[in-house]
Amino acid sequence: MTRLNENIDNTVIPFNSIGLFWLGGGSFVLKTKGGKIIYVDPYLSDAGHAILGMMKEPPGDYKRMVEVPIDQKSVRTDFVICTHDHVDHLDPWSIPDIAKANPKAKFIGPYSCCYHYLELGVKPDNVIELNGRDSIEIDGINLTAFLTFHFRDSISFYLRENDINICFLSDASYSADLIKEVMRDNLNYQPLDILLIAANGKAGNLDAENCLFFADKLKPRIIIPMHYSMFKETHSEPTNIVKALERSCLSVKSVIMEFKGSYVYSNTKQR
Repeated sequence: MTRLNENIDNTVIPFNSIGLFWLGGGSFVLKTKGGKIIYVDPYLSDAGHAILGMMKEPPGDYKRMVEVPIDQKSVRTDFVICTHDHVDHLDPWSIPDIAKANPKAKFIGPYSCCYHYLELGVKPDNVIELNGRDSIEIDGINLTAFLTFHFRDSISFYLRENDINICFLSDASYSADLIKEVMRDNLNYQPLDILLIAANGKAGNLDAENCLFFADKLKPRIIIPMHYSMFKETHSEPTNIVKALERSCLSVKSVIMEFKGSYVYSNTKQR
């Protein structure tokens, strides 16, 4: 746990670059050139196993497949973005400790997530609502959300910082409505550098073929698969996406991140 925190702190982000650290499942840390730290869907406990296991008819085995990567109390962050109010995306066991350890951090998400933040003790002044089709800019970081129709008011988002454009496509089912939402603001975030995509093909999520579709439409330079290796119920091999890309004629590079691993992306190279 300490080593990953040190890695995040000590990683220097060059100009026109961004650092990514994978915490397992759909959880990431982004670090900007200016040193801003963004936690996206931080799942840092085993709350899913405990809470879902108490249901009269548990939906499956949601015990963690990997260790907790960072102690919630030691998280250092400027922003927390939760895409929807599922336990492995808005972790009710982690958010209170993160808020206490980071009294100035902003907690961002759709209405349902903001309501839950407040219930968990986040100060109202630190909560920023970001619903589908909303755009905000904070400390030079531009965010535009779009609806994903996965759960209540679930969102995904585009992010721009330091001329880096990212699409974070969280839990979503393939549909015409989703395509419209994803494409609505696509041109405002071109050229797209990174597409992080939850494409495990489980629990209603996108699969490898859907990933190819969005790769063709969005034309990212890099695709990073996510939302695997956390629960048996939602795990699939990310190599399925790599193989699908290799079979296609798309000139998109795939990056498979290691658990607790880091990747510094730079767009200074020619496309």
